[in-house]
Amino acid sequence: MLHKKCMERTNILVCSDALMGRELSSEIEKLRINVQTVPVSGFASYNLEKTDILIFYIDDFSLAERYCELFNDRRMDGIFKIIISSESFRESFLEKFSNSEDVQFFLVPLNVSEFLFSLEKVVLVDQYKRVLQGISNDSVSRLSNIKRVLFSEDNGFGSPVRDRNFLVDLLDFEKKIIMEQVALNESVREIATLRNVEFSALRDRIEAEEHLEQMRRDELIEARRIIEAQEVLIDHSARELHEANRIIDARETVEELSRNEALSLREEINSLKNENMILKEKIKQLTDSV
Repeated sequence: MLHKKCMERTNILVCSDALMGRELSSEIEKLRINVQTVPVSGFASYNLEKTDILIFYIDDFSLAERYCELFNDRRMDGIFKIIISSESFRESFLEKFSNSEDVQFFLVPLNVSEFLFSLEKVVLVDQYKRVLQGISNDSVSRLSNIKRVLFSEDNGFGSPVRDRNFLVDLLDFEKKIIMEQVALNESVREIATLRNVEFSALRDRIEAEEHLEQMRRDELIEARRIIEAQEVLIDHSARELHEANRIIDARETVEELSRNEALSLREEINSLKNENMILKEKIKQLTDSV
């Protein structure tokens, strides 16, 4: 039977004072993984004995030195650690750990979907290590029992043939166990390969969505430019229309003035004609009287 610990669920501890750290814990819980959240101030007093994975979410960079001091805690040795922070703090944080293979770094702002997918792979590796450790412990226990039986003076077999047959049966049994272990390793390896394929597909989909989003943004910018150009054209056309209306109004005013002047001149001419007729009558009367 496998060791009991290899059948337990992975325990994750999220250390953060940020709101996003608590929200990340909620997202991890949806994966049916045991997760606890602790503030930076409470980390030193937290019991790490049952913690399998540590996650540090750091978006308040004024606390960088405090986290560096926190990373000196030797209780974290042997525990897989995930640090989520700015690129500028990568080196200063990672140099605190002697074994870089136990540390994984993610940048903020965090792509939660991609992070959760990576976390599932980390949890899978943790479970795989549990299973192998359990198998190893059981194998050591069985070998100890076999040695005790074979080399004890009161093993009760007595016959070399029976002893040999018993040993052959034990070796066959161990061979079957080893074959089961190989099959288990192959299954885990296949699962990891499928996860990698899914992860690549997810990343390709995210990149495609980001590219599509960029295209939409470019289209929106282009549409806004077209709208602005149309608005400028409409404004220019409105000014031209206003100017044309002013010219038409001025022309109508000039024409109205010209009409009024023509009527005035006509009246003046008629008046002069009447005066001329009167003068002609007076001249004729004077001529007749002479």
